[in-house]
Amino acid sequence: MTPVFSHFPIILRTLVRYHSLANPLSQFTSFRGAMPGTVFWRFFSGPDKRTAMGYSLLSTHKGRPFGLRLRCGRALAGWLPGGGEGIRMGKSVFRAGALLWFGLALLTGCGNPAGGGEEDYEDLSLYREMRQVIPPGETVRVTGSGGGGAFPQGRDLTLGAFSMARYETTWELWKEVYDWAQARGYGIANPGTEGHGTGGTGDPGEWSETRRKLRPVTGLSWRDAVVWCNAYSEMTGREPAYYTEDGGAVLRESVNNTGDYSRIDTAADTAKLMMNKNGFRLPTEAEWEFAARGGDAGAPDWTYAYAGSDVADDVAWYGANAYTPGSPGYGAHPAGTKTGGSYRGANRLGLYDMSGNVYEWCWDWYGDDDRIDPGTGPEGPGPGDFAHRVIRGGNWSSYAEVCKPVSRNYFRPFSRSPVIGFRLAVSR
Repeated sequence: MTPVFSHFPIILRTLVRYHSLANPLSQFTSFRGAMPGTVFWRFFSGPDKRTAMGYSLLSTHKGRPFGLRLRCGRALAGWLPGGGEGIRMGKSVFRAGALLWFGLALLTGCGNPAGGGEEDYEDLSLYREMRQVIPPGETVRVTGSGGGGAFPQGRDLTLGAFSMARYETTWELWKEVYDWAQARGYGIANPGTEGHGTGGTGDPGEWSETRRKLRPVTGLSWRDAVVWCNAYSEMTGREPAYYTEDGGAVLRESVNNTGDYSRIDTAADTAKLMMNKNGFRLPTEAEWEFAARGGDAGAPDWTYAYAGSDVADDVAWYGANAYTPGSPGYGAHPAGTKTGGSYRGANRLGLYDMSGNVYEWCWDWYGDDDRIDPGTGPEGPGPGDFAHRVIRGGNWSSYAEVCKPVSRNYFRPFSRSPVIGFRLAVSR
């Protein structure tokens, strides 16, 4: 017998249809800037992309996103961290759906693709979500202040439209794209590592296989990251962002240095970033910091010590809470598992792990000085003699100070580490 739960999308679509909204099933928006009373609906699937795992009715109340979720037979209500995406509906639809909601919670369960009673499932597609930071067609002028980070005193930058991944790139996503790329002629030198690898424990018994796959990928070089970005772009029908030269061939190969550890002249090292393409890419250092600090230099969040809070433990996996070898919580954690602060573990833009968990590669060269010259453009400094690429955000083994959004660090573009991963950006 098919559970009533599986028919809920049909019921909801019928409700929407009878409220004669203009194109109700194609109006997508986000909670950022949503008017009070705007209502959203979202469907969650299981890891197999077919089994129904839950439904959400989402609205706003006093400017904050609020939601009802039915998941694995349980009805949950609460504030949503950072908002969500969905189908806009009238308030009466939300009320009607909410009445159905709790009845369904009592009458039905949900499909479990693995069998058994485990409830630790996620809709893996949520971990591929991109969050708009600066809307298309707009620019933001940032006036530099202070002495550190990407915006020191005197460095005034204009940033164009871009979006950032809500989560660090997970092992699950990396592996899918890596396998696709290798089968189609891409040469990604390193296969990456799930989480931090096998050191310590880092695999608490309560983590399901799915949750382990949602740890960030590590063990990849900067070169690997940019080539992988091109593969992901092609796999999803976007225009790749990295080329061997302006207007030249799509960058498809990364290599490791063998013996000559000063070599930075490979096709990946000299690649051209085409910001007018819509493909996936690494964020520039300025974009990364702008997003980590909440995307609004006039908001209180801009001066928070960490990405989303003044308290490191609210938002960051770092040395004090993730670096005790032999403990269940040792190492890189599944993406988005912090829950403290004003945004329940995220920052103002709904981005998770911008402080801690793993360092994130940025596009820029670090330059020869720790402090960015105020005259440096938004593309960052050249390689100089130092020839390292920027990494940001701190990691699961670092001091809290290193996890601050204004803290800069660096690594060789051909080197790999169990504490370095990356996060995606797109220009439009």
